[in-house]
Amino acid sequence: MSAPRQLRQLSEVEAAYIAGLIDGEGTVTLSREHRGERRRLVVSIATELELLTYARDLIGVGKITRKATTSEKHRASFAYRITCRQALALLARVQPFLRSYKASRARFALDHYQRLTPRNGKYSPDVSAERTKFEVALLSIIQKDDSNVALPPLPSCDRLKVGEPSRNYGHGRQSCLKPHESAKRRSRKGKRSQPADAHWVIGIRFLREGSVPAMPFK
Repeated sequence: MSAPRQLRQLSEVEAAYIAGLIDGEGTVTLSREHRGERRRLVVSIATELELLTYARDLIGVGKITRKATTSEKHRASFAYRITCRQALALLARVQPFLRSYKASRARFALDHYQRLTPRNGKYSPDVSAERTKFEVALLSIIQKDDSNVALPPLPSCDRLKVGEPSRNYGHGRQSCLKPHESAKRRSRKGKRSQPADAHWVIGIRFLREGSVPAMPFK
C-alpha cells in the first residue's frame, strides 16, 4: 500500500487563509464512511467551486465532490474534504489561526486522535473504551472554550460496539454515537413525522441538560 500524499508546506498567510475558510464555511468533525467502522477525523469546506479548487491546490491533498441536489432549480454546490492523518496534519498547521469553536475541536483532536487511532485498526478494550469517550467529547465541543470538555464513564455506551443500537438513545440502525438526526423522522409505520430530539448524540444530550463535567483524558 502506498504512503498517503503529504500536505504542501503552507506559509503563515496561506494557513491563515485556509483557517478563515474553515471558520466561516467549514467543519471539523468525526464521520463514519462505512458501516461498523470507527469515526474518522474530517475537515471539510463547502463554498464556491473556485475557492475550493484554490484551497485544494494550496493544501495539495483532499477531494472536491459535488453535492446532490433535489431540484433543477437548485444551484450546484460543492465541498472539499480531507480526512484522517492528512486532516490532522492540516489542523496542526491552521489551528493557531482558527477563531471559532473549531479551534477547540482542532486542539482536542491534535491531543488525542493519533494516540487513539491505531494504524492497523485493531483496538484493545481499553483503547476502544477511551476512543468512544473521545468521539463523544469532541462532538460535544460547540463553544471555543470547550476544549477541556470530556465526559464521565458512559456505561450504556461502553458496553456497545460502535454502530450497535442503544435502548436508551436510538432504535434499529441508529447508534448511540450518531451525531445528529434530521429535524424530523418517519415513524416505522409511516405515520406523521416526529422530532428526533431524543436520539441526539449523548454528548449533545448532556449539554442540553446542562451537565457536562470535566474529566481529563489520560
